[in-house]
Amino acid sequence: MSTVIIIDEERIEVVMSTIIIRVEAITSKTGLTIQEFSEKFELSGVTNGKIWVAAEMMFPWDYLDWFAHDILVPLGLEKDSDWVLTYERNCYINPYESGYLFREIPELEGLSWVDSIMLESGNWVWHK
Repeated sequence: MSTVIIIDEERIEVVMSTIIIRVEAITSKTGLTIQEFSEKFELSGVTNGKIWVAAEMMFPWDYLDWFAHDILVPLGLEKDSDWVLTYERNCYINPYESGYLFREIPELEGLSWVDSIMLESGNWVWHK
């Protein structure tokens, strides 16, 4: 059984390897609610009603990559327009990634529908 956690927050934390999908793209291109989508494709996630975020504990993100290309693309969802893959950068722990602090997550730079920031408290995304 897949779980959808609904939060009343604009920002959602990116943890581990993450896929971010526009909720409007899911509902309009599949005709499914977020709960129906999650159950049908057996992928749990967190949503604020604008974006849906799912994570896996692997990098590279084999399962999320498969999910994106074998499930989302055939449904008509487009990379960078409707969904994007990214991963958590531990800027506050890893000195090699400390240069990312207070910057946008690189994979999300220039996307029209999602924004982000990497802080000491974590990597955060929200719908523009």
